Amino acid sequence: MKAISLIKRTGIRPAAVLLSLALLAVSAMIPGAGFVPKADAATFSDISKHWAQSDILKAAEKGIVSGYSDGTFKPDKAVTRAEFTTMLNKALGNNGTTDSVFSDVANGTWYFDQVCKGVSAGYISGYADGTFKPSNTITRLEASVMLARIVPTYGYADDISKYKDGSSVPSWAQDSMKRIVGKGYLSTYGDNMLHGTDSLTRAQAVRVIMSMLDKEKIISNNQTVVQNNVTLKSMIFVNRISVGTAVGDGKVTLNDCMVLGTLNVEGGGKSPNGVIINDSRIANCLVNRSNQEVRVIAQGDSTVVRLTVGQIARLETYNLTGGSSFGKGFQTVNMTRAADLTVSCDLDLLEIEAEKCDITIAKGTTQRLITYNSARKLDVNVAANATLNTADIYSAGTVFSGTGTVGTLNVHGNGLTYEKAPGTLSVDPEVTVLPVQVG
Repeated sequence: MKAISLIKRTGIRPAAVLLSLALLAVSAMIPGAGFVPKADAATFSDISKHWAQSDILKAAEKGIVSGYSDGTFKPDKAVTRAEFTTMLNKALGNNGTTDSVFSDVANGTWYFDQVCKGVSAGYISGYADGTFKPSNTITRLEASVMLARIVPTYGYADDISKYKDGSSVPSWAQDSMKRIVGKGYLSTYGDNMLHGTDSLTRAQAVRVIMSMLDKEKIISNNQTVVQNNVTLKSMIFVNRISVGTAVGDGKVTLNDCMVLGTLNVEGGGKSPNGVIINDSRIANCLVNRSNQEVRVIAQGDSTVVRLTVGQIARLETYNLTGGSSFGKGFQTVNMTRAADLTVSCDLDLLEIEAEKCDITIAKGTTQRLITYNSARKLDVNVAANATLNTADIYSAGTVFSGTGTVGTLNVHGNGLTYEKAPGTLSVDPEVTVLPVQVG
């Protein structure tokens, strides 16, 4: 399939034309259900002369919002967390999904699919008790966190201490509020206060979303990079962006981009090439280049929420900002099939579900490793300059080698061997073939 004009064929905003030689559209956007006919939108009885009237009508025409059975829109009514999530998904054309991770989001509720889409896109999170509280009204603080995980904000941080209530913004929302205020999506009420704990109204939500659609380069169609040495800048990829096989051993760079779907890596080489993620947030990344190692680098403000290794991958990080919400590098890495992984950076969680995986923790600190029952015949090497804080081993026949530091080794599977003794060794009473130190 040859490259095509992205403006004419894929509905991408004109600002994205620079990609026309580098990207290949592979599918059309699937519009969300429940679009409101224009005639209905024009009959809202309570928005005449409202400050958000124009935005409300545009959003209704696009199917982002709808009114009530009595013909009203209720623009000043507070919007719930589930409603705001639904508006965002429809505005973006988000088609991704995953299982619900919240105890209060049950299958069969009207918002179940929408919340699952938000989880898949990596922009929503719940509370410490495992709930999402879908029917709670969303605060401006909470909305800022969602938005900061959707729109590129590198370099936009505002000094919120200049606002009267800026010092009261909690730590979990500070980075996000700074960026979203700095980018102009949220502002004061004219009283020099941010009103972070105020509920977002339906009109305010619509204004923010329509502003986002107007300002950002949003790519809802699946795309494929087909050239080497391509840089993608300040774009939101809602569904899938692929580094194609045609890139070969080359390099593709994402600068200040947001991938809400999946960054699918089928091309890209070793050092000094590979896939460079710079000041960007990736919800999902799949490294799946056939029989060739791909180097994936996260730098600066970058966070990769979930990465799956399908073939051979090397993970590296450089100059991460390490903030509370940005610059976290690789968070969770999963191996679901026989593959090779080299970790040359800090890592939060490494999960192994497949047989015959080779893992080398070359340097940095991996906080936790979990190997499941389905993962057999694993080789885990912890090199001299690396640290593995906690390992929970449920797989049988796992081999630990290397002279690096292993803090706590919890053994639940038979036949484990290790080269260097861990700081703490714990063996499940049901283990029948006890771990053995070798070498």
